[in-house]
Amino acid sequence: MIHTSTKYRRAVQGNRQFGIADRITFRDGTTLGLDIEDFVSYSIDEATSSPGKFEVGAAVIKEYSAVLNNEDGKFDRYDFEGADIVAQVGLMLEDGTWEYLQKGYYRVVEAKAQDLVILVKAYDSMLFFDSPYSGSMLSYPASLLQIVQDACNACSVAYDAGSIEMGGYTVRKRPDSETLTYRDIISYCAQIMGCYVKVNHMDRLEFGWYDLECLPDGIDGGDFTGTARPYETGDTLSGGNFTDYSSGDSHDCGTFRDAAGYHHFYHLGSQTINTDDITITGVLVSVEKQEEGAESCLYGTEGYVLEISENPLIQEGAVQQVARHVGQKLAGSIFRPLSIMVQSDPCIEAGDAALVTDRRQRTYRTVITNTTFTMGGMQKVECSAETPTEKNYTKYGAVTKILAKARDEVDIKLSAYDIAVQQMNQLAANTMGFYSTTVAQKDGSILAYRHDKPKLAESKVVYKSGIDGFFVTRDYTGEDSTTLWKAGFDSSGNAVLNILSVIGINFTWARGGELILGGDDGKGGVMLVKDAAGNVVVQCDINGITATKGTFSGRLEAATGTFKGNLEAAGGTFSGELEAASGTFKGALQAATGTFGGMTAEGNTLVQESVAQYPHSGVYKIIISGEGVSFDDSEVKYNYYKDDMVQFEPSYSTKIELDSIETNDLRAENLKLVGIGEDDTVTWLLGINKEGEVVKIPRNGSSGGNGNGGGDDGGELEVS
Repeated sequence: MIHTSTKYRRAVQGNRQFGIADRITFRDGTTLGLDIEDFVSYSIDEATSSPGKFEVGAAVIKEYSAVLNNEDGKFDRYDFEGADIVAQVGLMLEDGTWEYLQKGYYRVVEAKAQDLVILVKAYDSMLFFDSPYSGSMLSYPASLLQIVQDACNACSVAYDAGSIEMGGYTVRKRPDSETLTYRDIISYCAQIMGCYVKVNHMDRLEFGWYDLECLPDGIDGGDFTGTARPYETGDTLSGGNFTDYSSGDSHDCGTFRDAAGYHHFYHLGSQTINTDDITITGVLVSVEKQEEGAESCLYGTEGYVLEISENPLIQEGAVQQVARHVGQKLAGSIFRPLSIMVQSDPCIEAGDAALVTDRRQRTYRTVITNTTFTMGGMQKVECSAETPTEKNYTKYGAVTKILAKARDEVDIKLSAYDIAVQQMNQLAANTMGFYSTTVAQKDGSILAYRHDKPKLAESKVVYKSGIDGFFVTRDYTGEDSTTLWKAGFDSSGNAVLNILSVIGINFTWARGGELILGGDDGKGGVMLVKDAAGNVVVQCDINGITATKGTFSGRLEAATGTFKGNLEAAGGTFSGELEAASGTFKGALQAATGTFGGMTAEGNTLVQESVAQYPHSGVYKIIISGEGVSFDDSEVKYNYYKDDMVQFEPSYSTKIELDSIETNDLRAENLKLVGIGEDDTVTWLLGINKEGEVVKIPRNGSSGGNGNGGGDDGGELEVS
């Protein structure tokens, strides 16, 4: 609910006089103020759940509808479509002053001229999330906080970081984004948090849930009608005795300030109230497995169970975590479904808690899931939910419900800083005034307060300044000592802030849990680490990590990539493809497969194959394994070229060169050694006979020694 003063709450119960102070900014930058005289009708509709359903994770657009009086043609020259509206509704107080409430920021999506009026329809910033999630550049795994931040940055919407629960929850796999929008994604995030999600009246995305704990525990006074005898029904309290006035029972319903956290409706118009309360007995979370079947977890008991299913951000293994968080938050909640008409009050919002007292003085605890504020008429308030019987026959997943469609918007990507500046300027242009209070101290100094309501004690937004610092809160309790000041800075220069948006930061040290660089405007992030001389030692950017020096210790795994320069590893396993232009591999290098300088690793074997580059050279394969060096696949031939020397140097005792062979043991079934002249002719043939004698056989066919052979065929000799 929108915070109001005591004077406001008193005035809204009597004869009310409302005012309107809307401000329109057209696409050309022209601004126009509108007051109540400019409107024929005026309404704002909002919801935190679909009609007839009580949902977790709903993300509903707020709708602004107005009919402008254009009888004198004052609006003829304006183009309303695409304009931005800041809505403010005021109430005259008993002393004649006005208290205005901000009712949200809206984008006009439809404007039609009819006779002497102009019909205007506008939606809040939730409409900007209706763009395809396929445009997201976020890489997964990603935390829930990162997913929300990415969605808000992509859609140029500010968010309330303090409202995000389960921010560290990690989604391992990116959901299929072909059919999803950013609104679907933030809805799924809200389900995991056990929240609804909406854009609040200050134009920030906000996650929340119904605060039933703020409702007082009432005392049942019984029933004076029907068959029951008077004083036999209801609760019993002891009044004590007159001797000791401290005796007896007492019941504390809280302070008047506590009552400011909920609504109490008792001046009702039409009313439709269910006969029974609904008690949420449990939360069931389920996810389809990649294999057959589903993984599910029920927190609580069977009965009225809220279901969360078909949420792509809830993946296998996370079901219990989500069920426990949401179940602890929702299980045991009791409320009464109803639909009533009450006196219009612009401070009523969807998501509020309320007490409703009917004409028979029966009071019910409820929450507001839908409401429509109408200027000059009754306000509709609903708590939508299926009855337990209906729920037994209707099974549904808690999914995002889109109640309105907006025209396509121009895809403009803004950085997080641009969004913050845009939000700041929007606040500056439409900010409301403040009240001030000074409190004199005994030494003559003062404490200065700026606050949102006429009385400091009734204010919520308070700025306090003194000699020791400047402090801010949005939840002032009426006492400084019990107030939690969530932002500010002290005289020593220490600051506490929520989100800091700046162009640059110079710091000596920083500490935190997460650092994200790049991603805005399609720009990649860059991180540099320099030494004392200013030389870049490490650079991290979109191309990877570049380090001029350093040691990789522990286990280094690479699926694929190129390692250039010197790579030293004490140990570890490289999986996938490892390529090194140069460098030294130290320690244990294990490779199941791969290529090392042209040598292919296959298990415990190194293989090198040649490519025939010369007219008379054959294709050969050299296999180096535990059994030695061998040639495979084809005969090895080489045509001699003076200027092209080739040698093979296996890491065994055998050395094979163009001109010589060195080995400890040479074995062959057939051995031929041929002499080649300068004109490429065979000049001699050398063989070994059966007695082991070396025999040289001239090319002309003559024989020498004891060998056999001769003839023009070179005198080939079979040797075994």
